[in-house]
Amino acid sequence: MNGHSVVSAHLAQTPSRLRLIERKAAFGRLDPFAAAERAQALSERFFLWQSPDRSRTVFGAGELLRLTADGPERFLEIGAAWRALDLRDAAGALLLGGFAFADAAPGGPCGDLHAADFFVPKVLVESDHASQHASLFDLGEAEGGSDAEQLLYRLQDESSAKGCHLRLLDPPGAKRSWSARIRAAAAEIERGGFEKVVLARVRIALYDRPPALSQILRTLSEREPDCRIFAFGDGRRVFLGATPELLCLCREGTARVDCLAGSAPRSADPAADEAIGQTLLRSAKNRREHAHVVRAVESALAGLGLAASAPDGPRLRRLAHVQHLYTPITALLSGNQDLFRLARALHPTPAVGGAPRDAALAWIAPHEGLRRGFYAGAVGFVDAREDGEFDVAIRSALLLRRSARLYAGCGIVQGSDPDEEFRESEIKMRPLETALRRDR
Repeated sequence: MNGHSVVSAHLAQTPSRLRLIERKAAFGRLDPFAAAERAQALSERFFLWQSPDRSRTVFGAGELLRLTADGPERFLEIGAAWRALDLRDAAGALLLGGFAFADAAPGGPCGDLHAADFFVPKVLVESDHASQHASLFDLGEAEGGSDAEQLLYRLQDESSAKGCHLRLLDPPGAKRSWSARIRAAAAEIERGGFEKVVLARVRIALYDRPPALSQILRTLSEREPDCRIFAFGDGRRVFLGATPELLCLCREGTARVDCLAGSAPRSADPAADEAIGQTLLRSAKNRREHAHVVRAVESALAGLGLAASAPDGPRLRRLAHVQHLYTPITALLSGNQDLFRLARALHPTPAVGGAPRDAALAWIAPHEGLRRGFYAGAVGFVDAREDGEFDVAIRSALLLRRSARLYAGCGIVQGSDPDEEFRESEIKMRPLETALRRDR
């Protein structure tokens, strides 16, 4: 990767004028899943996102400019750095990337990634059901666009990735230690330390060679039709998933936030499935868990001076393997509020952290026993008008050269049962396990 790596606080010392070199509308249909795999093989930074209805796909590759930040103000610092760029000659440019769960650089298997890690791509490909176009960018310093154009054509080469032999395993004593953490959290709830806490667990996948990224993404896209598909990384690591949850979206002056908490399995029998869903809607435990999220979102919006609009109660959101209680919330943007400020106010919601937020997060740190990295953080994109979206990075996995880490979390409230929560986490991991197991 030969892009400009920039910590946002030092942006003024770096080249900051982006230029659209060329926009191609008919260059041959690029398969974004295969292109992601090819970018990985080329050790190029890449980002892929696909909408739940599959009406829009965004794919970017090649690090032209990187914006990073660590610490509690990372959301605002990335927003300020993006606004500081000269985009007058870069029509259609997008900033792509994500925020880790915690404010500090995640370290561990995330390597040199920062707590806020974004980039402007050399090649940006956007697709809908009917058309596809590619935009090529440079920093306004180079003559011609050979670097970006060469990358575009290299991304269309056939991939040589092969299927792998896969073994999935839990850390020793995983269920026993999970049950102990649930009981400890329940005891803290009983003492009044907090009302809800979200605990995550990890499953390890071992393989003899890196799995075929294109097949993983294609499987997720086919089998999780109501989820946003995402992946970002490079030749060393890829963070990917199929998330059902939107953190925040800003479009033409309107903000939207999805509240998703409270879960139950699906059934292949329609009558049984309907009964499970109605039981979920009546469940006092699940409605308490869901209410924490709704109240927190409404409070965060009020703190920004925004009036929330929400339905009277939750409805069901049915996914392939699990169904949730779901409440969409909208608000009209005003003043200087934007996508980055909205994300800062909302993250982490009680759906991935707990309530009250500070008390739950303080308890998670010494008790959860794992590095979340970008799991339960936020991934997404933003344009020059600061329209865009960030999605909650759940139902996700971190792929390394010889292993992967699969993540799932459960909301613990009064009345939570360790065995039920373990089964729920198994259901949530199933899509990634299925995608990893499928050979090319």
